Amino acid sequence: DGPSDPSGRVQSDVSLPSFAFSTQEVGAEFAFEAYRDLYAGGADVARIGPDFSAQVQAYRLDRMILFKRQLNGLQHSRSPQRVRRDGFDHITLHLLLEGDLLAGPPGHERRVRPGEILVCDNTLPHQSRAHRVRQISTPVARELIEPLVPDLRRFHGAILPETVGGLVADFIVSLTRRSETLDGSVVSRSSAVLGMLLAAALRGHAAPTEAIVWAAVH
Repeated sequence: DGPSDPSGRVQSDVSLPSFAFSTQEVGAEFAFEAYRDLYAGGADVARIGPDFSAQVQAYRLDRMILFKRQLNGLQHSRSPQRVRRDGFDHITLHLLLEGDLLAGPPGHERRVRPGEILVCDNTLPHQSRAHRVRQISTPVARELIEPLVPDLRRFHGAILPETVGGLVADFIVSLTRRSETLDGSVVSRSSAVLGMLLAAALRGHAAPTEAIVWAAVH
């Protein structure tokens, strides 16, 4: 549910810092409108509580993007209408580092615990509510995962515990930490590695019942 290319594809650019955003730098009067505009291409955003704040730093890699986010008092949603309109088809992984995150297909949201990864298929609706959250969100090109996991849509809304998604989480954290300093040729191959790690994790995890239902009727 993050900003992305207007085409709806996660583009193939080699490592460069894409942008940084902080509500503290924008100012209280314009902060929410600026954040909503930032995400307007990928999600509808709403305030849920008086203490809204957001910090985002993004790095665009080859066929994936890394978003370091600190969020409080925010809801992000992709309605069925938006899903049909924008045609996005990438997979987004939300690794929760700390805080309170309730997310998933509408009506089937579940609480994500720190260390867990929420898998979202952007061809299907979903929403999230964040309070005092620190997370890394990673949109990944579908083409990197679907050949290895043909039933990928069935995992929409799946929450991977550390016992299943731990290697994926470790790789995301390490890549985020090193993204500014790694050699470009190494970075350009990192998305394929993430795709393989995620495929291995999904093969060892049963798809949630509600995700199967959503994939069947949408």
